[in-house]
Amino acid sequence: MIKYAAAVFALALGGLTACGDSGGKAQDKSVEESSPAKTGNAGPDRTEGHLDEAQMAPFSEFLPADVGGWKKQPRLGYYSGSDQSTATATYRRDEGGESFSVVITFSNNMVGQTQAILNNPSQAETWGFEIGMVGGYPALLGKSGTNMAGTPYLIVLSNSRSVQVLYNAQGAVTLDMIRPVAEKIDLKSIAQK
Repeated sequence: MIKYAAAVFALALGGLTACGDSGGKAQDKSVEESSPAKTGNAGPDRTEGHLDEAQMAPFSEFLPADVGGWKKQPRLGYYSGSDQSTATATYRRDEGGESFSVVITFSNNMVGQTQAILNNPSQAETWGFEIGMVGGYPALLGKSGTNMAGTPYLIVLSNSRSVQVLYNAQGAVTLDMIRPVAEKIDLKSIAQK
């Protein structure tokens, strides 16, 4: 299910940059007026896309193991395509089947498309995002009541790396429940490694 959700979001994001500007609200004033990528702590520029499991596995150490009863499952899920690779951690609580995911994406193409949306506040608004910063990095923030509510954080770390937090916004999990885990992700190490 998580790979499916990530794939659906990746496909939706792929179509976002093809859409025109539909007008809309001004940029969130908590974000500097310059390009959000220039206001963040961007990691080094790289060319990334197709990575194998062995290259992605070390990134697990930058994700918290146990926070507030949420436990990272022992093994990450991996996807490796021609121009995009992902490492996905699933978090569960002992007492129930509810879960959410943290996806680390390695892709110049996908990050470039995300960056284009970050640079276009009206396009972000059209797709159900606000523009902000998370941990000093530029981010798209899924707005409650929109189709992106289940993607509360899409954080750009460099020209080729991003982190997404995904959950079922219609289920029992709430953003307040998973926020403590999201706040413990070592974004700087993911950006710099």
